[in-house]
Amino acid sequence: MFLNTLSYSKIEQEKLQKCLVKNFGIETRIHWISDGYRLYIPTNSAKNFCKLISPYIISSMIYKLPYNPVTTESAGIWRMR
Repeated sequence: MFLNTLSYSKIEQEKLQKCLVKNFGIETRIHWISDGYRLYIPTNSAKNFCKLISPYIISSMIYKLPYNPVTTESAGIWRMR
């Protein structure tokens, strides 16, 4: 799972990375692509991230959250639990 934070500098990405792990236990990695840096959330943190943010996602955008790679449940189902 990626957060498209391409407009942020590497230093800003590192601050966001530290904030996510300190406050929510969400591990991330910084990836470089041709346009800049973005945060990658590995599988072991993606489900927790989706559970954390799904109550705040409007229903028409819930499709953007990934499927659970283990059970293939959609993130919309995670919201209901």
